[in-house]
Amino acid sequence: MATFAEREERKLNGVVATFTASDKAKYGEEVDYIKSLLELLQQQEEDVSKTTDSKDKKKKEKEADKTKKKVEDGFKNLINAYTLKKLGNVTHKLVPEESMDNAKLVKASQIYNRSGKAEAEAYLQGQDLDNWKIDDLSSKQVLVLKDAEMY
Repeated sequence: MATFAEREERKLNGVVATFTASDKAKYGEEVDYIKSLLELLQQQEEDVSKTTDSKDKKKKEKEADKTKKKVEDGFKNLINAYTLKKLGNVTHKLVPEESMDNAKLVKASQIYNRSGKAEAEAYLQGQDLDNWKIDDLSSKQVLVLKDAEMY
């Protein structure tokens, strides 16, 4: 059965394997700190197993528990920082014009539902989407739009 230190080292190595070169540079110090704690913990666990005096053994177990807590905290901090960084990576610098227009049409539908046809038409004109005309088939549940440039 694997020890706590061995399990944590496997987890850490798994995370480090996903790092890019810039991630390694950015998080290298934290990874080294956790690895040094794991080495210390392995040494402490060996000392505990070799100790025969119960008082001394309890003291060494407490030290090992403190180190375990530091390892857990360090690993949590690393994972949180890395995860937040990955979530914050910019994948697109600009939103495509078509996507922005589609979002505006959805908003027009919401306005139509809440305030009616006149408000929705005013919104479309204000957003430079006055080529879109509200069809008579529209209802509170569905907004039907026609592109006047196409018809």
